[in-house]
Amino acid sequence: MQQFRIPDNANESNSDVAILIRVSDVYSEDLLSIDLFVDPWRLFNSNNLTFEGTWIARGSIQENTSGSAKKRRKLDAPSVSWATPAISRIHENALSAASGRRRKETFTHRALDSGNIRLLYLLPGETGNQLQGVIIHVPYKSPGAYQALSYVWGTDQRSKEFVTPDGTLQITFSLNKALQGLRHREKPIMLWVDAICINQKDNIEKAQQIRLLPKIFQNAAATYAFLEGGKGSNDAIRMLMQVRFKAACDEKLKLERERADEEAEENLEIQSAGEPDSGESTKSRKRTSSNRRICSEDWPEDLPRVPASWKHRSIPDLDAAIWSSVGALFRLPWFRRVWIIQEIVGAPHVKIVCGKWIIDWNDLHLAMEIINREVQVSDDDSSHLKSSWEPFLALAAQREWEARHYRWTLMMLLENFRYVESTLSRDRLFALLGLASDGNEADFEPDYDSPLEDVVLKFARVFVRQGRGMQMLYRAGLSHQSDRFPSWIPDWTVKRASSLHDSSEGGISFAASGPQQGKIKCIPTMDELLVEGYEVDEIESISEAANAEEQWEKYFNEVDTMIDSALLAPVRHLPEDLKWKVPIAGVLWPKGAASGGLDLKSSYTALRNYLYSKQKGKAKENGNSVNGCPLPTEYAMFIEHMAAGSYEKQAASYIAALQGTLHGWRFVVTKNGYVGVVPNMTKVGDVVAILKGGRVPFVLKRSEKRDGAFRLVGECYVHCLMNGEGLSLPGIEEREFLLH
Repeated sequence: MQQFRIPDNANESNSDVAILIRVSDVYSEDLLSIDLFVDPWRLFNSNNLTFEGTWIARGSIQENTSGSAKKRRKLDAPSVSWATPAISRIHENALSAASGRRRKETFTHRALDSGNIRLLYLLPGETGNQLQGVIIHVPYKSPGAYQALSYVWGTDQRSKEFVTPDGTLQITFSLNKALQGLRHREKPIMLWVDAICINQKDNIEKAQQIRLLPKIFQNAAATYAFLEGGKGSNDAIRMLMQVRFKAACDEKLKLERERADEEAEENLEIQSAGEPDSGESTKSRKRTSSNRRICSEDWPEDLPRVPASWKHRSIPDLDAAIWSSVGALFRLPWFRRVWIIQEIVGAPHVKIVCGKWIIDWNDLHLAMEIINREVQVSDDDSSHLKSSWEPFLALAAQREWEARHYRWTLMMLLENFRYVESTLSRDRLFALLGLASDGNEADFEPDYDSPLEDVVLKFARVFVRQGRGMQMLYRAGLSHQSDRFPSWIPDWTVKRASSLHDSSEGGISFAASGPQQGKIKCIPTMDELLVEGYEVDEIESISEAANAEEQWEKYFNEVDTMIDSALLAPVRHLPEDLKWKVPIAGVLWPKGAASGGLDLKSSYTALRNYLYSKQKGKAKENGNSVNGCPLPTEYAMFIEHMAAGSYEKQAASYIAALQGTLHGWRFVVTKNGYVGVVPNMTKVGDVVAILKGGRVPFVLKRSEKRDGAFRLVGECYVHCLMNGEGLSLPGIEEREFLLH
């Protein structure tokens, strides 16, 4: 055995000796070498050894007794990453022998010890070369320095290969592209990548690792959001960064001008007092000029200057072609992937990689705040454009809440992020657990083995136990999309407009059940819910047309006919007022800002005139008269066209009130002579019920499969039954409703 000694202490015993072990070409059987440095601090003091960050390497030297006469040494994989210039040489030889021996073997994930995670040691390489690396196990509480990757999985087809010493791992095309984009040419990177670092075939491990995801992204040195940008993404990001840095420079110059003006006023006061000018005014002008130069120097080197077309504006004109590219950028699948919510919200530092750009999340957020503010005050119709970046702003808002250490309940998160998409429907639930204030509930454990219906029912029962049963009922009900869940459980896999019960943004509030508290409980071992309330009315007639733009003409004609022919209950509004108030659920103003400047009644009149103008236009195209009137001349048609355009603009406020929550709803008259609007799935004979604790009435359908039970159609608006009036109607009795 080789013996070592420390020269300076040759005659003294040493109980603790630091030894540096350097292992080279660890994956090559022929070139493997190990160097031992006793007392490595000598190397450190002589600048021949450099520590890059805090790290600990653990390993063991073992004798290989596979039968060869030649002694071989083996080093276990490091528990933590480290980087030295010598590492780049691994690319030449690291997997040369292993690739030939292992390429045909399939990589198999070794079981993780409790509290461990995997990391991917991505080796350097040229663009387009085979991806290679090492998958290691580390304690998640002390994993060392690493970066995380956030990307879109795309299809499940795994057509690309990732080569490791332990075999070849099949990966998707999208992951291959992301790793190719992040890989360095000269140095390795330590990464956490979900598709590689979690054994996707092991449901038990997946459930365990999901619970660790918040910490994984919180502890990452940076999270790279890989957006596979389409055509125009580079131009869109360039413009967004120009908006961001132009605003910063403009703000800086504004502050300097204000400072210069204050100094000029002070100098003027000094001169007025007869004191000599000390030259401060000249210095102030020079300082302002200098600051303009400094601002110019602060401009990012790789970012082109703002074009002359919007040099004196905050953002480009909204009719500029660049906005199509911006809309396409924010419609990329990444912004709607459910898992990125937890990844981005939990990550302290996020870098967005798209095309040729790598930009900081905060820079993009600042740019979008400026743009959104400018769009809000614009008279142009930009609703389609705003809808494209709403997912980004929702994500940014959630990051702000997380930074303030405030968390929403899981139910609120499910409602806020209904727009997201996932390959597995249950991931809509599991992906948000790490951000929820109640995410540690025992019954919220991720479960990939039970049927989805059982998982959803288990989560819903927890919400009822938490006292959030009524919140579920507001957002639940029958729909055309799915009938797989009980009617009282919302289908969180489907995007849905805001709930009617919260109409505060429209200037009104509801309290259908008065001050009563809700009484809701689950039926054990069943998919049923027991709710106390009152059966107050029944649907007698319902419109054929629904509140949808393509049906508005027929819809409002039916509303007129139904109100004029019905024997109405005595209410505080005239029939003519009911015709415009009820279709918008009585709101005082639309939730969203709308141009036109008219009150809702006048805006309604403009809408009816606009619909009539459209009817005449269609008749003209078909060569028909309207209501027996002769066809207008060409000049008259031009005047009517101009008027129609004016009517459409004036109708914007009422149209805004019609859309959103009430889109697709139908107009009804009840047996007791009340009028209202109800969800599309409502039928004649359905019950209007007021449930204890409910702010709005609900439509219930008698069950065809279970005697005495009901199915929830959804919340509804019935004029003059929205604030407790229904509880005093003759013959109203308290009862229990069994919903399934």
